[in-house]
Amino acid sequence: MDTGYFILRADVTDAPLLSKLATETFHEAYREMTDVAEMEIFLQTKYNIENCTAELQNPDMEFYIVYDLEKDAGYFMLDKSRKPEQLQNLNCIELSRIYARKEYWGKKCGKLMIEQAINFARRKNYEAIWLQVWEENKRAIEFYKHFGFTETEFKLPFQMVNRVDMDTVMVKKLTVPQLSL
Repeated sequence: MDTGYFILRADVTDAPLLSKLATETFHEAYREMTDVAEMEIFLQTKYNIENCTAELQNPDMEFYIVYDLEKDAGYFMLDKSRKPEQLQNLNCIELSRIYARKEYWGKKCGKLMIEQAINFARRKNYEAIWLQVWEENKRAIEFYKHFGFTETEFKLPFQMVNRVDMDTVMVKKLTVPQLSL
């Protein structure tokens, strides 16, 4: 089934669009669960054009924007630069952000993004792809499980401004080690 979506890798010229898209999609995802004032400070600090420009210039980060008939529908980011201590011995990449506009929820935009992220990791010969997700975000956890991610026993903190939430680390193994017989 053709969804009409296409994905383009973002570059530094996309910083204003990425800033707007990141701000709006994060707000849509968490506005009902977060203090309004704290959310505003977080969004202005985290997703301003300067920060987006710096992230787009970072060779360890890759951003992809999903479009539907030339309208931006969502984005995801892969980050090669960090991983939890518990994954240090695993050749893995982080699916650091994955957000779709609310109007695209349930319309296969998220499915396309996660499949593309997994395919990217496979093509680059990573053993696994990992992510962190707020432990209270049951909808997202179930979404990731559908694509083969499993919850680990360890958590990572996620700090907005004054509020610190705990995120569950989820991992999808991409390769199976060869057994010696």
